[in-house]
Amino acid sequence: MPRRLPFRSTAPGDCAAVLYAASFALAVFVSLLILIATVPDHFSDALDGLFSPLAHVGLRGHAIAVVMTLMLHFTPVLADRASAIIDDQSMRDGKL
Repeated sequence: MPRRLPFRSTAPGDCAAVLYAASFALAVFVSLLILIATVPDHFSDALDGLFSPLAHVGLRGHAIAVVMTLMLHFTPVLADRASAIIDDQSMRDGKL
């Protein structure tokens, strides 16, 4: 007897899930390429300028730019940490 999933799967929902995952992966990939090719100070200034019009609608563009800069800065660091943890666990015959 086939195993039942705790949720219903529909073709439009599956397509949307794949589209969201692909667009997120593409955004991360493009962001990393831009971050690698740009000096962090220039990148932070560019994001600050990009989000500065948000102040007209009451949002703090500078804070959003700082959060995005920090996120893009620490993504490679977190990836290195994750690969180090995976390597350590595999050396100890651990399973993730």
